[in-house]
Formats: sequence, C-alpha cells, structure tokens
Amino acid sequence: MPTLLQDGCTSSQNLKNEYLRLTEIHKIIPDLAERLKTSLLQKDIQELNINNASPTINYTIPECTNINQLLGILYVLEGSTLGAQFITKQLKTNKNLSNLSFHFYNGYTKFTIEKWETFKNWQNKYGQQHLNSNKEIITAANSCFTCLMKLINSYTKL
Repeated sequence: MPTLLQDGCTSSQNLKNEYLRLTEIHKIIPDLAERLKTSLLQKDIQELNINNASPTINYTIPECTNINQLLGILYVLEGSTLGAQFITKQLKTNKNLSNLSFHFYNGYTKFTIEKWETFKNWQNKYGQQHLNSNKEIITAANSCFTCLMKLINSYTKL
C-alpha cells in the first residue's frame, strides 16, 4: 500500500509544490517522520517471510492535494493506532502468531496514547487557527475510512 507522505499523495504534483506542502505539514506535526509506518510494515512482512507473490488488490487512495485533506487522512491513520492495540492482543492469543513482533501494530509501543493525544492537540490547534478547514478535514477523513473499508472488504473476499 503506498504511503501518504513518503511517496506523495498525487503523482502529478511537481517537486516544488510537494516540498512546500511537506514543509507546511511539518510546522503542524513536527514529529511526522516518526509517524510514518511503512518501514514497520516492511519489518512485519520480512518476519512473516512473505514474498511478492501476494494477490493483487485494486484499491483507491483518498484524494490528498492539500494540508486539510492530509490532516483528515492522518486523523484516521493516527487514530487507528489505538485500535491496533486491541488487534495485537487478539493476534497474540493465537499460538501460531504469539512469537511475532507486530511492529506495525505496536509502532508507538507504550507511547500510543501519548502520541495520539499530541496529534489531536496539534490538529485541534490547526482547526482553531483555520476555521474554514474543518469541513474539508472531515470529508478527507471520511474518504479515508471508505477507502480502508473497501480495501478490507477486498481482502475478505479472497
């Protein structure tokens, strides 16, 4: 699955616009680099010894052409770290999985709640300073939920 910030949200953006957007988001979320989770997912894939022979799934990525949309998407992705704590507990009850590290699901380890609260505070501050942004942030969050549900549903049909 493509990452939102590492690879950019849209392939048609030129480098200057991408740089400006990333510079702006780092002003809002200073620890953004710590929040990217692609490398954690790659560790899990290696630990599971999964090769590239996995089935191809068609999925869409929510539109992300500005800071408001990006914040909406990040709200969903950061919020999912809370649910990941419960998923990890359930996965560890399976004796075949109990020895795995679950890097992706445990990305923030014991700091999950703290990282979520910090993110929410930054997002709330941004929302208070940019009152007209809230509708677009919420729309992007809903779009992200929809894209994730379609992805999950496509896997359950395999």
